[in-house]
Amino acid sequence: MHASLRLPPETRRRLAQAGATALRLAPPAGCLLVVLGAKLWLIASHGSPTPFWDQWDAEAVLIYPAWLQGRLGLAELLAPHVDHRILFTRLLAIGLLALQDRWDPILQMVAGAVLHVGTLALVLAVLLRGLGAGERLALCGFAALVFGLPFGSDNTLWGFQSQFYFLLLFSVAGLVLLVPAPAFGPRWWAGLAVACAAYLGMASGGVALLAVLTVAVLQIAAGQRRGGREWAALPVYAALFVGSWLLLPVLPGNDHLRPATVLAFVRSLLSAGAWPVVAPHVALGLLAAVALFVQAPVALVAAALWRERPGLRHHGWLLLGLWVWVALQALAIVYGRGAAFPAPRYLDIFAVGLVLNFAILLWTLSRAGAGGRRLAAAASVWVLVVAAGAGRWFNGSTLFEIGYRRDMAVIQTERVKAYLASGDIRELQDRPPLHIPYPTAERLAFALAQPGIRERLPPVLLGQDDSEERRRGGLAGFVARQKESLLKRGPLIAGLGLALLLAAATARLRGREADGAPG
Repeated sequence: MHASLRLPPETRRRLAQAGATALRLAPPAGCLLVVLGAKLWLIASHGSPTPFWDQWDAEAVLIYPAWLQGRLGLAELLAPHVDHRILFTRLLAIGLLALQDRWDPILQMVAGAVLHVGTLALVLAVLLRGLGAGERLALCGFAALVFGLPFGSDNTLWGFQSQFYFLLLFSVAGLVLLVPAPAFGPRWWAGLAVACAAYLGMASGGVALLAVLTVAVLQIAAGQRRGGREWAALPVYAALFVGSWLLLPVLPGNDHLRPATVLAFVRSLLSAGAWPVVAPHVALGLLAAVALFVQAPVALVAAALWRERPGLRHHGWLLLGLWVWVALQALAIVYGRGAAFPAPRYLDIFAVGLVLNFAILLWTLSRAGAGGRRLAAAASVWVLVVAAGAGRWFNGSTLFEIGYRRDMAVIQTERVKAYLASGDIRELQDRPPLHIPYPTAERLAFALAQPGIRERLPPVLLGQDDSEERRRGGLAGFVARQKESLLKRGPLIAGLGLALLLAAATARLRGREADGAPG
């Protein structure tokens, strides 16, 4: 009977290959599902149907009326928003409005969650390169923790924040294309276009070119970029970066957002480097020491590159380029918004830096061989300290922020509903801070009066049954039903992700036992 169940050798080989591929893909897939499920759960439990703050000017006043009246052009799409030009965020907002013929912040949040997770898939694909099975599993587990906890809750719960995800997407993609590419080749031109697109994600998008310039100079110093074409690329990067900086909109009255003194700037910058281990208000010396500890892994990849002087396609160059990009983002954020640091919306960028540092540790360990025991012990300490800090930050700042946002959102929704029902602006006036979803009642009323806006507000703001949305026919009803289905399944999606991570860990342990390795 057993003989009849034997499979041909070729079939067994293919099954073994399929199993190996599944085990290889399970950790990143599990990580991404955990993050997506966590985001969907947060939106379902804390998301508000009421547009918030900048959305009223950027969408209700600027782009939606222009789109609905058929007069939307580049002037509106590229118009400054504070000190940004958020082309891709505006295109996404218009696309979602066209899908449902409804201004739906919850749908915007869901789209943002999918966009963020898709971008993190690119980040993970880069960071997992060259790692063994054990290192891949460790990195994906750590990434699930860092990206799954809602440190960047502003971006998840505010439908208007997709610019952070576009910034990350185009910057990382640009670095992936440019860092290993010979100058002025097809890949180089593609990377340059993608990196330039980051400027139309957020104001700090231009620093991707500065990060590439930094790495290119180091590659020339290492003797890996030679010839006139490589030297000629440097002023191209510099000119594009300077151009992006000079083209930034300058709005009067924004100086209060910047650090007031050099010491305040330094403290905010060190806080970015030390996140999430300590709070910004600790002693400056402690803050500096913790920042050095958290960012220490970059010294490992820098030392390896200096020692080996490898070719352009060596993975260490890309890891270094990503670290330089995160550091430059921290500089740009602290310079422009350091007075309010650390606002949750910036933490999605610093979370990438945290996972990157762990990836550098694992990459160094994977190359250390039998002599890496001390490094493994140091890496364990690093992970424990950072994980403890992340848990402490989540239990303190993050839980307070998402709870406060939910409470304020309920009040804001009631105030807007009352105004829309009565038309009495006193429903919006003389309210405590954040009790209405815009700084001034008069401007909020003006936004609500824009052509085509009121009838496209979420049904709950108009006192209607939102179940009607799901019963609509055509594409609008389909989108509404899929949105609700996803939001209900957030915990299930996260649970499936955890199951994949556990299955990969179990398979890894069984493999080690079969090989006779110590558990």
